[in-house]
Amino acid sequence: MSRAVEKKAIKRQFDRVAIDTDVELSFDDFQSFKIQYAENISVGGMYLRTSELVPANSTLRFRLRIKDIDKEIVGKAIVVWTKEFIGAEGQRGAGMGLKFFELEGESERFIRDFVAKHVDSYKI
Repeated sequence: MSRAVEKKAIKRQFDRVAIDTDVELSFDDFQSFKIQYAENISVGGMYLRTSELVPANSTLRFRLRIKDIDKEIVGKAIVVWTKEFIGAEGQRGAGMGLKFFELEGESERFIRDFVAKHVDSYKI
């Protein structure tokens, strides 16, 4: 079984929906931050489309605002995988998958409510 087929065969733990928002990232090992683009989100994590990849297992803080709920979502995540752009037809481009391990305040509820509201229309 090819790696691509293997990856598709894995069932996601959480429903994931498309979003269109910027994400502010800061890293524990240096004091800079970057603005990246979040393409989809679930209660468990999100996918960032970016050409500025960081190594898997890196931890970071993030801050984002989903337009539909107009609430700030803040937390910490770990980079679980990265994907370089290969240029094949159908590729979404370079990016990285983040897994949340700490969500501040009501961030988890905000994400859960947003996903529940949009899962029928924007599920990935």
